[in-house]
Parts: sequence; structure tokens; C-alpha cells
Amino acid sequence: MKKQLGLMLTLVCLTLTACAQNGIEPSPTPVPAKPSCSLGDLYDLAAQTPVILVGTVVGKMQSAWNEAHTSIFTDIELEPEQWLKGGSGADPVTLRVPGGTVGEMTLIVFDATSERDFQEGDRVLLFLVRRFGIYEIFCDDIRSFLPADWEEESLDEFAQRLRTILESIQEAEREYDEE
Repeated sequence: MKKQLGLMLTLVCLTLTACAQNGIEPSPTPVPAKPSCSLGDLYDLAAQTPVILVGTVVGKMQSAWNEAHTSIFTDIELEPEQWLKGGSGADPVTLRVPGGTVGEMTLIVFDATSERDFQEGDRVLLFLVRRFGIYEIFCDDIRSFLPADWEEESLDEFAQRLRTILESIQEAEREYDEE
């Protein structure tokens, strides 16, 4: 809780600084950072995540202010390789993440997946949610669900482990529906 409060206060300070430098009145109610997942295990994460995607980072688009002009985001273009859950198609998709630079203002987000975590050519496995046609990270603390010896080379093995979990979830749902 202290960690989340510290993050929220950091974001509020960054927002107030950005607003003051740009002559903008800040919102009277700060928007808290997205809470981290409180799921028990990888099975729970797979069951509750709407979209799971393996893909490659094609590039970053220009960062921009949100509509309220209180935060900066960056859109990341991904080329889908495998939709493990909740998606389809080979067309590039857009992932929106917090952080980036607009003009002379830079927003760096700690304790969350941000634009700094994506480089062109990176192969990634992401737990996502789709809102208004844009994908966002579903759970920021998935590292706690990863194997201790996690390396990029084992991404395919981890994806296979997720496929097995997703199949068992589907089987359990079918059995429940039959009862």
C-alpha cells in the first residue's frame, strides 16, 4: 500500500509540475495509478486476462497528452505472431502505455510497464485488455508469475505453458456448462 501511495504521489507531483510549466490548471482529483494484480497464480492470470498475445514490436508512435492533458502516453505498434487468447488477425495492433516525451515534458513511469520497456524488434508476450479499440496492459506485475530462470529464449516454452493452462480452463468451463 505504501508503495502504491508513493507511486501515486510521484505521478501527482509530475502532473502538477507538467501543468504548472504549461499554464494548465490541474484536475482537483488526481487519477491514481492502475492497481497491480492481486491474482493468486498464473492460472488465475490466464483465466482473467481478456487478451494474451505473442508479437514483435514494430515501432513506437509519437507520444501524446491524454485528453485531459494530465498525463503522457505512447502508442506501441505490435505485429501479432500468436493470439493465445481473445484476438485474431495478422494486422498490426496498437498498445497504449504510460510515459513518453511531448515537447520538453517527459513522463517516466516507475512500477508499471511503460514506453521504456519496448524497443523495435523486441519479441513480447503480453497480457492485455482492449478499450475503445486500443490495447492496454492488463496486469503490470506479471513478472511475479514468470519462471525464476526467465529469458527471452524461453518465451515459446512459456507460451506453450499458457496454452496448456488455457486449454484446461476451457475444458473446466465445458464441464461446468454440461452440469
